[in-house]
Amino acid sequence: MSEVKNFDLGYLSESVGDDEDFYKMLAIFTESTPKILSELNESYITNDMRGVADSAHKLKSTIDILRINELQDQIRRIDRLPHVIENKNELPQIISHIMDVMHRVLWEIRRDYLS
Repeated sequence: MSEVKNFDLGYLSESVGDDEDFYKMLAIFTESTPKILSELNESYITNDMRGVADSAHKLKSTIDILRINELQDQIRRIDRLPHVIENKNELPQIISHIMDVMHRVLWEIRRDYLS
């Protein structure tokens, strides 16, 4: 049975091709995303909702380009903080889910494309 990916690189491949630029973009993603995830988590811990929204905004285009479909709605909800999330009690679960999925995507890309 084949492994189900958390992402789809089709759009990225169509945009930049399958050559060196493709791998450069993946390398940039794997280098910059952990810092953004750390900023997201730190902003949440310190109750800095503007920081949470800023970090989400930084992640939004990456999530779209890599077609991480299960995060597209969630990232848009916290990108518009503090205005949109009706129930702030949802925020910990949303952030935890984003962190889990993004870490899996990072691991899969490093393993399958950059090793």
